[in-house]
Amino acid sequence: MRIVVFLGLLLSSQLFAQSPQTKNLATGSTGVRMEVDGLIREFIVHTPPSYDANRAEAYPVVFMFHGGGGTGMKFHNTSGWKEKGDQEGIITVFPTAYRTCLEKTDGQTEKNYWMTVGKLEQLCASQKAHDDVPFVEAILDHLSSNYHIESRKIYASGFSNGMGFILSQLMPRMSDRFAAFGGVGSLLQEEVHAYNPSPLFAMIGSRDHNFTSHAGISELPHDESGVEANAFLKSSQETILNSMGLDTQYKVRERPKYLLYRFAGTDTELRYAILKGLTHVYPKGRQKDNGIIAAKVFWDFFQEYSL
Repeated sequence: MRIVVFLGLLLSSQLFAQSPQTKNLATGSTGVRMEVDGLIREFIVHTPPSYDANRAEAYPVVFMFHGGGGTGMKFHNTSGWKEKGDQEGIITVFPTAYRTCLEKTDGQTEKNYWMTVGKLEQLCASQKAHDDVPFVEAILDHLSSNYHIESRKIYASGFSNGMGFILSQLMPRMSDRFAAFGGVGSLLQEEVHAYNPSPLFAMIGSRDHNFTSHAGISELPHDESGVEANAFLKSSQETILNSMGLDTQYKVRERPKYLLYRFAGTDTELRYAILKGLTHVYPKGRQKDNGIIAAKVFWDFFQEYSL
């Protein structure tokens, strides 16, 4: 066990050795550490084997925002986006949230959290508030300066707290930089009134404890009539629709593994799916995920949109 920990620390140290100013673009994963608003921030950039800085066509980019307590390294290794990037020719980015002290019902906890509206309200008295949006902007500046990226085709996926960050911060504040969003395991708790919001694909699991506990049931319905009768799901749906300026007209598809709503507007849309049997995880095609691969589903969605 000590050997494994040592090797993990060594790898992390080597990965973050490069300066953000480097222009030595090598295929593979590169860790970057930079100062943003007085805080040291870290992220990983992964280029596909096909990467060629001189080719005519620029590369799309997908950000993957981890859940609370996670790291960019963890989702670099486990989300499936690095592999999807290699297959499709995408530059993938894995930022790490800043370590932050929060007040929870069972006491204080200090982990890597993205600053959503809710998390800002939970800060410990000793914890200074910070804004993660300038960090994302700094990553975009770094990518523009050092990589051959297509600025009209930048996307973001998130899990749990990372999806909450997309919903409460990136969608209302950075839809001019991201062409589409997609994530799992979080819903808006209050309206954010996004201006010209980018298209959004939100997925939740029918057995995700974060939602079943609010609904007071052991499993969320994953059929149209069940959703229509569930006050929690209808309220959550309406919160997102109001934030995006969409009306309640929809098309729906029922399948054995999922229920999918589609709310279409003039310049944007919401796809809202409930995945049968899924718990609080980012699905990667395993049996317990019903074979659903989030990276594949979201990439198919992302390709429909550009700025």
